[in-house]
Amino acid sequence: MVFYRKYRPQTIADLDLAEVRVRLTSILNAKEIPHAFLFTGPKGLGKTSSARILAKAINCERLASSTEGKKLNAKSHELNANFEPCNKCDACISITNGSNLDVLEIDAASNRGIDEIRDLREKIKFAPSSLPKKVYIIDEVHMLTTDAFNALLKTLEEPPSHAIFILCTTELEKVPPTIVSRAFHVTFNKPTKAEVLGSLARIVKGEKLDVEEGVLDRIFALSEGSFRDAAKVIEDLALAAGNEKITLEILEKNYKTESVEREALKLLDSLSKKNLKEAMATIELLSEKGADFKIFTEKLASLLHDLILAKSGASEVAFEAPDIEVKEAGELLSKINDSYKNIKFAVVPQLPLELVVVEWCLDGIKSEEAGIMDERKKEEAKLGKTKTEERKTESPKTEEKKEENILKVEPKKEEEIKADNLKEEKNEEPKNNHGALFRENGKGEDFFAALLVAIKKDNHSIAGILRGCKLASFEGNTVVFETKYKFHRDKLNEMKTREVLDARASEILREKVQVVVNLTEK
Repeated sequence: MVFYRKYRPQTIADLDLAEVRVRLTSILNAKEIPHAFLFTGPKGLGKTSSARILAKAINCERLASSTEGKKLNAKSHELNANFEPCNKCDACISITNGSNLDVLEIDAASNRGIDEIRDLREKIKFAPSSLPKKVYIIDEVHMLTTDAFNALLKTLEEPPSHAIFILCTTELEKVPPTIVSRAFHVTFNKPTKAEVLGSLARIVKGEKLDVEEGVLDRIFALSEGSFRDAAKVIEDLALAAGNEKITLEILEKNYKTESVEREALKLLDSLSKKNLKEAMATIELLSEKGADFKIFTEKLASLLHDLILAKSGASEVAFEAPDIEVKEAGELLSKINDSYKNIKFAVVPQLPLELVVVEWCLDGIKSEEAGIMDERKKEEAKLGKTKTEERKTESPKTEEKKEENILKVEPKKEEEIKADNLKEEKNEEPKNNHGALFRENGKGEDFFAALLVAIKKDNHSIAGILRGCKLASFEGNTVVFETKYKFHRDKLNEMKTREVLDARASEILREKVQVVVNLTEK
């Protein structure tokens, strides 16, 4: 059995969140127990485990017959030993192993329709078969349809006296206010470091693990405040270590915590300077190493969060902070947060992050270009004003000489006019050397940057995919790009995409060229 299930809390005292322990003991100490509960909070904090414990405490045979079953020390909020479910009676044992017919767990993600809720309403009318109370635990309740919620609402408004509902969700905002108002709300907030370490200590003791100092602190950082994730990490490390000591070296080998933070800081530094080439090189290196971009993006977001707090004066950071303003850091964090949601749907794991990086850096290049244009306009305006003043100071004789020079310009000869007319008939354009200037001066990177800016105006996604390619050759009428990813090549070689690439490249070089994208060996 996996660690998380093996060490799942079985009593209120076992619950790792102190606030939830106090809340549940207060509920059970009341004269009347509410008919509906709503447990809300992030994943992996024990909402379902707490629901089962509550179901046991309500139906425990020992508590039902005990006159001291509900004694609570109001000052210390410590639960009397007789108040806990015994986990020994038939009711507690059957609820723990999931075999009791009067405690039903429903996954709303796969039973979200009105038909399922109607079926529940029909069955709830019947009295419990073996327990004092019938308990319905509905997990991920926010997944129910609107019609299903309406059907559930009628049951919550007029529930049978023998029925209790425990609704669990990670997304409170998706639960209708009418449902929320009819349930007793228990919030599961993210745990403190001490609470997560306490949960890990229980596993370490139970499994008799030998753990090097500092490992549990690193696991806490990796868990992102989830008891379940922390249990999974220590189980992975225990398997990797075998019967040996779980060391920091083993943790680093499996999760690369130090290298992930180092590369995340490196990427943030590149983004602060809007250095697209450097930022994409970091992502490419991570991809080659087989990095988990979910973990990397989480670390990136965590560092930005810490940076914002530090820049705001709310805290300090232990790392060298990149030169980025609070407002910019907030905007970047928002973009990275959105990209995180798309990782599991991406064909290429790093693509969502690449698109953020490209958009962020190109927006920076665009802003710089706008600034340069403003400066040029100011200089031109200043220069124009100077020339006007110079003209005012010129003597009349100088003006007369200019007019004489203009009048002395000889008209084109007849053969020249005929040649020009012939070119116009053939639709010939005057030959230019704009493309040659890019090539001769080794300005391939400038051409690439200009192409990205142009493509971005047509399609952000295509610009992001193109940025994941490398400019291989830049000669003649063909521009060749190379990529290690089949997805990049196939997407860029689609007919409509090729037409856009060819058109924009030709516009930049001022001569007709063709863009080719080849697949290279990994």
